[in-house]
Order: sequence, then structure tokens, then C-alpha cells
Amino acid sequence: MSVADSSDASRRIAERHGFPPVIALPPIGWDGTGGDAFSRLSESLNDMPVAMFENIDPARLDDFFHLRLPRLSTGQPPLPGLSVIVLSRGGSGGPLPAGFAGRFRSGWPFARCAFVAATDDAAGDEGNDADALSNQLGLPVTPPLAEPIIVSPNPAPGQKIAVVLQAAWARCGATTFFENQVEDLANAGYFTIRVFFDAILRRGPTLDAFIRRIVPENRFNASGHIDCVAVPDGPPLEMNHADPDESWRQWLSVSADCRIRDAAIAQAIAGADSIVANHLEAVGLALTLAPNAVVLHLTHEDDRGEAERLSQLQSGASEAEAETAAAAANRAQAAILPIPDMVVHGSAAEATTLAPLCRRSGIVVPRSYIRRVAPDPIPRFDILLSGDEH
Repeated sequence: MSVADSSDASRRIAERHGFPPVIALPPIGWDGTGGDAFSRLSESLNDMPVAMFENIDPARLDDFFHLRLPRLSTGQPPLPGLSVIVLSRGGSGGPLPAGFAGRFRSGWPFARCAFVAATDDAAGDEGNDADALSNQLGLPVTPPLAEPIIVSPNPAPGQKIAVVLQAAWARCGATTFFENQVEDLANAGYFTIRVFFDAILRRGPTLDAFIRRIVPENRFNASGHIDCVAVPDGPPLEMNHADPDESWRQWLSVSADCRIRDAAIAQAIAGADSIVANHLEAVGLALTLAPNAVVLHLTHEDDRGEAERLSQLQSGASEAEAETAAAAANRAQAAILPIPDMVVHGSAAEATTLAPLCRRSGIVVPRSYIRRVAPDPIPRFDILLSGDEH
């Protein structure tokens, strides 16, 4: 795309600062195959001193991290040039996931970057957009015709990849663990890839609709540099509920067989240094996706035997049926917990029962995200009920 074809704001920015033609960012989806396009673009940008991208919705900024994958997989540093990102407001992509500044500092694909606000003709004040976008990104954004403020990420030498495996469920109490994980890993200098997996769903319209809802919900407080989805190929799983032990074998086997469609992401994960397996179902998948990575398993205060017993009773099963299901879950749990390199418990009570099954274990309690809100003189609820993920 040439400067003449770009928007008026981008053309003026390019002419004032001598920036090159505008470059288009390839489209990508969580279940897509956009890795090849990003790999080709990354290769073409290798010798460019400046790369300019126009009209970028802040919600799409995480897409830029896909440009980092080809070089990260081969141990190369970020692209040496300057990236100029002309940001739009009011786009349709949704809000920018929280924690972007941390992800930027540890994983931006260019050695230097300048964020520029497009002209806000309606407001008549170019500075308003820049201030609002600066607050949104946590990084400086300059008005269109001002001298750009250049910021540099700070990736660790020999940057490592950390993968987080998260079941593709709706938001629940364990979500705080997931948000703590990706945020802390990014702030520690890891390039983070979060994989949403599910053994039941299959690729198609149902999965697409589900993922479009679930992934943004789980990116609200923090996000991985790259979020993607993994599901098995083939027909949906038909569980053998008559035999709880066989049901567990089926469930764990199919969970371990989940696949990531994007070859570039799958290759990067295969070379990961660490992988966080949330819940029992993720341990087998961790070994499949990243066989050489250190496996960290988080139990999330979820003793599966006790959880299964309570679930059966709540569903109307008899005490005998609930105990049979709980015994099968305990056997599966006892077989899996010795596998990870490290198991992290969410409470001392859980560690008392599960730690003896693990090679090595510890306790980590997540911190909660608290947002300050202005006092509301009008009560928003008649009654407020709360509960856990069960």
C-alpha cells in the first residue's frame, strides 16, 4: 500500500516525518491459520528501518505479537527497525486486554516503537485522542503531527516461551489464577502463549461462536501475547458414562489429542521452555504440545474426587453412585499428579490431601483484581448473590 492510498491522517504523518508506505496487518483469528502470512511479513520487514501501520484498532494490538513468532522460534532478537502504529478509536474489535504495557515490554516484535493517534476531526482537538489512548495502553501516544515518542521493549536475552493451558470454560473463580499467570509471566520476560482447549467442541460455527465469547471474557484483566484454541479433530466425543474409569480414560485421552491449527503457533509451543497445565485434563496435552518443557500443574483448590462426589449428589445421584464416581476420579488424579515437574495448590487444605501424590508441590494463593469505582448514590441491586464455580 502506498502513502497516496492511505488515510489523510496517515499521509500527513508519513509526509511530516518521512515515514515509508503504510503496511497492512494480516487478519488472524483464534482458530485461524494466519501464522504463514505473519511469517512472510516478518521476513519482509527484516531490512526495513521503519514500518508504518495505519488505522490500527487498539483491540488488535496483540495481533502484532504474531510477527515475533518466526524470530523467537529460531532464537533471533526482535526486528531491528522502528514500528510506527497509527491508532484509531471506536473500532469494532472490543477493548484492549489489560496488561498490554507488560506484554509490549517483553514481546513487541520491533526493537523500537512509536504510537501515534489519528486526528479526531469530530473533537477538533488532536491531543484528546492521544491522552485517552495513552491511558488505555499504559504507554505514551503522541498526537498526529507532534514529534513521536519512541519507546523500546526490553526482551530478556535468549527470551523464553511460556505456555498456559486453560480449559475453554466460562469465567469462574479459577479465572483469577489464569490472569495472574499470564500477567506475571509476561512481566518476568517470558513470551506467553495461552491455549484454550476443549475435548468436546469441534471446529465449525459452534466453536467459532463459543470462542468469540469465551476468549474476550478471559482476557478482561490480562492476556497472553498470543491467545489461540486447541480442539481435537474428528467427530464429537461420546462418553461412556456407564463405566466411570473408562469415561476418565476417554476424557483424558481426547484432551491430550487437542490440536492447534496454526502451524507457526504450534511450532513455537513445541519449543517452549515452560508450560502451565491448569486442571488434570491439561497435563497430557502439555506433554503432547511441548514434550521438552518443564510442566507446572495448578490444581486450583480442585480435589477432583471430592468435586465429582458433590457434582453427582447435586445432579440427583445416590450416595453409592456418587462414591463410585468419586473413586474413579481419585484413581485418575492419583495417576496424573506424579507426572508434572511441579504441582501448585491453592490452599493448605488441598495440599494436605494431594501433596503426597506429587513429586514436588507448593502453595500459591492468587491475588484479586480490585477496581476503584465512584460511589453510586442509587443502589444497583435489590439483592446480590455470589457463589463459586460449582
